[in-house]
Amino acid sequence: MDDVFAVLPSDSHLNNILSQLNQCVPSIKFTLEKETDVGLPFLDVLVKRGSNGFPSFKIYKKATHNDSYVHWFSPHPKKIKMGIVVGFFTRAHRICSPQYLDDEICRIRDVFKRLAYPKLLVDDALSRCRKRFYSSDAAVSFNFNNVLVVPIATQKMEKILHPDINIITNNCNNIGSFLKNTNHNTVTSGGVYRIPCMDCESAYIGETNDFKRRMYQHEYALRTGDINSSLYNHRVEMNHRIRTSDAGLIMKTDSAEKRLLYEAFIINNVDSFNINKNNLIDRFTNKVLLQSSKLTYFLKNLNNIT
Repeated sequence: MDDVFAVLPSDSHLNNILSQLNQCVPSIKFTLEKETDVGLPFLDVLVKRGSNGFPSFKIYKKATHNDSYVHWFSPHPKKIKMGIVVGFFTRAHRICSPQYLDDEICRIRDVFKRLAYPKLLVDDALSRCRKRFYSSDAAVSFNFNNVLVVPIATQKMEKILHPDINIITNNCNNIGSFLKNTNHNTVTSGGVYRIPCMDCESAYIGETNDFKRRMYQHEYALRTGDINSSLYNHRVEMNHRIRTSDAGLIMKTDSAEKRLLYEAFIINNVDSFNINKNNLIDRFTNKVLLQSSKLTYFLKNLNNIT
């Protein structure tokens, strides 16, 4: 629950109601905002209380709002710019009461005039908006079967293609793609890992989404003598040596489903000293998986993977 708009009798004790609400769940605290000048903002709508008891509505903008939108000289396709203007006019028609609609339309015109949008395009956008808003016909559904995804759409491209084809721009070269960490280090990646015993052929099999963190947890369990640790129990019962530094990922993946599947398959088919066995795969399913040449080859080469 985020924002709540409530209408209460004028003689209500608001502070008492707020106190009772905050006592329901200690971890959830409500705040109170009362109307100012017979108006109360709710999301992007300013609700005005009329003298006749009926509310009226207009677009609400915070004091820090600066009308910073896509400039006309930006590389965005003209269709997108048109869609932005149409969207603003449509929102005004849907939200504003009649007495506020003309002022909001004038404000939208001024905003896009400052952004260098041609007057003819803004007029066309308003005409399209009114035609759709006041039309009794059902909206035309978007045909997802005739979609062409391109990095940049141009007017020349739209003229060449069939008019029934819907062009969608999807440029992967954005700021996020440059800032994204593409260094997939084996030490910090997720997957299925193996910790071998130094004195026997058994090994511990596990899965994790953070290899480095998981190795620290195993090392801590060995140091503190955690009786719930498979590594610690094997070392004590067999008097064998185990080093987490000998561990390695035998299969890397970010998919939790794949990690659990491979972990269960490996535990079922190798000599492991895991206390808690992964029961995701039953015997019948295990036999079916063993018929896969890829998985059989994976098991044969398991001891050579580090």
